[in-house]
Amino acid sequence: MATIGHLPAEIILFVGEATNSSRSIAALARTGRRFYNALNVLLYKFNATRDHPAKSCLLWAAKSGCLETIKLGHRYGADLNVDGTTDDDWDFVEDSIEGTAIPFATPLQIAAHYDHFDIVQYLLESDVIIHAESRNLCDCGGGKVRFPLHEAFYHCTNDDMAALLIEHGSYLEGLGSPALHVAATLNKVHLFRALLEVPEVQADARNEVEDTALHYAAKMGNLEIVRLLLARPEVDAGAAGELLCTPLHYAALNCRLGAIKLLLDRPEVDIDAGTESGDTAIDYAFRSKTMCSVKLIETLLHRPGVDAAVKRSRCHKAVCLAAQRSRVDIIRTLLHRTEVGAGDKTPIGNTALHAAAQSENVHVVEFLLRQPGVDVNASGNGGETPLHWAMDGPKDVIQTLIDAGADIHKPGALGTPLRYAVLYCNNSAIKMLLSHGADPSVPKSGLDDGLTLLHHCFRPGWEPEETKPDRKIVLNLVKGGADLDTMSTMATAASPPEPLEKWRNEGTPLFFATAYMEETFFMEILLDAGARADSVVVDRMAAEGSPQSFLAGLFRHEFGVYPYHARAADDEISDEMVRRVRGRVRSLLKYGARLDNVNGEQSALEYACEVAYKSALRHELLWLLLWNSTSRNVSLEHVERVVLLYDLKENTDDAQAENCCKILARLSRFIERVF
Repeated sequence: MATIGHLPAEIILFVGEATNSSRSIAALARTGRRFYNALNVLLYKFNATRDHPAKSCLLWAAKSGCLETIKLGHRYGADLNVDGTTDDDWDFVEDSIEGTAIPFATPLQIAAHYDHFDIVQYLLESDVIIHAESRNLCDCGGGKVRFPLHEAFYHCTNDDMAALLIEHGSYLEGLGSPALHVAATLNKVHLFRALLEVPEVQADARNEVEDTALHYAAKMGNLEIVRLLLARPEVDAGAAGELLCTPLHYAALNCRLGAIKLLLDRPEVDIDAGTESGDTAIDYAFRSKTMCSVKLIETLLHRPGVDAAVKRSRCHKAVCLAAQRSRVDIIRTLLHRTEVGAGDKTPIGNTALHAAAQSENVHVVEFLLRQPGVDVNASGNGGETPLHWAMDGPKDVIQTLIDAGADIHKPGALGTPLRYAVLYCNNSAIKMLLSHGADPSVPKSGLDDGLTLLHHCFRPGWEPEETKPDRKIVLNLVKGGADLDTMSTMATAASPPEPLEKWRNEGTPLFFATAYMEETFFMEILLDAGARADSVVVDRMAAEGSPQSFLAGLFRHEFGVYPYHARAADDEISDEMVRRVRGRVRSLLKYGARLDNVNGEQSALEYACEVAYKSALRHELLWLLLWNSTSRNVSLEHVERVVLLYDLKENTDDAQAENCCKILARLSRFIERVF
């Protein structure tokens, strides 16, 4: 009896074509060997002409290493340059959400990525596109357009794949990325030589950050590649990249002495060429993670034919950089072998001792202080001495400078060293200066920011990692005569601190301590020392800028709204907010803070009454003020004026008349108790 398996091949093929579906044909092909043999060709044809490119058998075969499948697919019409997309799909790749990482690549790229040499060789012999674009095939550089040579350089076990691609004319690693740069970075000398033989390769080509291959060869210190490039007439040895870094910068940063020597033989290389930030190769040499040698620094400095004045300037800069990096060996060598003096100044007036003081290394400071011509009080930029520069450092450096005769009273751009120590939150420096007689009463800085020493002690916006002044330091500043009641003048200062939102309150040091410091003992120290609690506060962000009473300013700062009737519908003052200021308000009232108004502004008493008037549940603030106040804190006239105001409100049909009764009752009892 005949079965379906005995059907002629022509009929089986006819049935397969009639299904018009690769999936159905595949199902038929799996029913037996006869069907498979008859339908296999049809499967390849359907896959090449009707299936979505993402389902191409070539992509699977390139990944799996099946060369025969590649050949069969090619024979039956498959596109060897298929990348798994249609013409419209690349827009999706461009706009895809970060993290989707959908790979799009041709068989050549996939085979190179998975190191299938035989498939790559077959594809290249079949004249595939050698610089076809792909994305997300690997995790290198997230989403960048790559070419097959990238896969060969970074994902193959040896260099044979890259050599094969280069032999067939490949010279780009990615879009805007010449393979020459990659070969130099990876120290692949034989591949670098092969690339130079490709007609399209330009030895002076730049990549996406405007660097040349010479930048990377100098960075890696591969002298053979450096020589190959310098031998090409089109290569500019002094070429500056995107950040104006030259090959000499790269060589210096990575301490490549051999590359530095080769580069300095070229007249176009400028040792003094600066980056965007003004750094020269000498700066980069001292910044290296690898400790640069004395010989390397000497090589950079002692270029033949350099003008004596230029050489001296470079040498002095190197001495300062060595001091900053705690390199006594380099300082000693340069002082011995050059005409530079340890006390010489830079064009802006700083000395090596300034840099050493900032380095936080006491041994460098001690070494320089022993050298002839070094002045411990030398004035640098802005009149700053080495002691000013040491205020952000350890106490042993500061003590060494003071023992050597550093003037602790000499002003710099921001004031005396004591002010610098406060600005840097350096408690040990503050204690040391005070113990040596530093004067904390100097009012304001030469920079004119409108703030005194104590203002800076209690400045807003302390970061968690910053060291705040401790109790003893504040006590010593106050005992030493620091001004307690000077009003800040940021609004009229030449260089006020920024941003305005952070520094919006104009007030005395007491207000700064009250508003900005979590620890209440700071304000208590000031109050015990005689700071006035009845001073005024000015909101710099207010249009009129009218003064407010101390308490009114505190309420505005803490509760975020002033006057209270200007609040938004959801701006309510909670009991928790009142509890947060309770201790501070009690202390301020004890020392004479006023409930009255200033220049017609809403007073603290009026503010608290309005809070209570708006809500029957918000009498806490009013109670706090009245219970802790005496006739010292408010005049009878002001209280009676508030009583009159709420008398008028009580006689209206207002729904809040009951609140008026409670407010009036509290005020009446206060008058009876106090007056």
